[in-house]
Amino acid sequence: MSYPTTPSKYTDTRLEAVVVCESYSDFLEETLPYNLPHVDRLVVVTSHDDEHTRAVCTKWSVECVVTDMFTEGGRSFGKGPAINMGLSSLRCTGWLLQLDADIVLPLTFRNMLDKAGLQRDHIYGCERANITSYHRWTHFKAEYHRNPQFSHRCLVNTPGDIAIGANLVHKEYGYCPIGFFQLWHSEYMQKYGLRYPETHGSAENEDVVWALRWPRRKRTLLPTLRVFHLESEPAPMGANWKGRKTKPFTVDGNPPTAPACEGYQY
Repeated sequence: MSYPTTPSKYTDTRLEAVVVCESYSDFLEETLPYNLPHVDRLVVVTSHDDEHTRAVCTKWSVECVVTDMFTEGGRSFGKGPAINMGLSSLRCTGWLLQLDADIVLPLTFRNMLDKAGLQRDHIYGCERANITSYHRWTHFKAEYHRNPQFSHRCLVNTPGDIAIGANLVHKEYGYCPIGFFQLWHSEYMQKYGLRYPETHGSAENEDVVWALRWPRRKRTLLPTLRVFHLESEPAPMGANWKGRKTKPFTVDGNPPTAPACEGYQY
């Protein structure tokens, strides 16, 4: 005899994303149109002062969460509190993706996730291919649809002139997915009552502390995909951990103007 069961509120098909964007609207305007088709819901978290980011969100009809927690309590850049603000705006009933504003997901992203055999009690990271100038990004966009990253049903490809970024393998804790791309299931987060770390400093190590909430055997590097990391110029590690320092990601290197948001008025 079979008995009815209560359906789980969790799903392995729903994917929600949170993007923190403070003074990164020049990158966000480039990445949003590529990333939106891959997720079921996306929220952007920014500050009251960042009118350009809010304008980009309006242009693409993306929910924007505005907060002062970036600098609250003397923080130089409170990314962890901002991520928690974004997570609180999501349903959190499936997979959750913490994504930086300068990251572009590959064309076949969801297909690659399907091939990964994801486990709900793991946290996942991936590799990033660094596109280090606006000029190179312009050429890459022209090639984007002609050269899908996943080809011949079995090869993960990246153009040869684009360098692959480093992974973090801690000398004591081993591999840690870092903050440009962290994927986990909301079931694990809610089971253990986890919240993203909120330090009183910069964004230097909050992502590592978060990854360490999972044991080493459950911190997994995805072999099935690489994301693309946009940079306005070659920069040392941590250049923007305490706020934006690198030059604008624009054709002429000048600060961007807020995008025009024509159409419906709300």
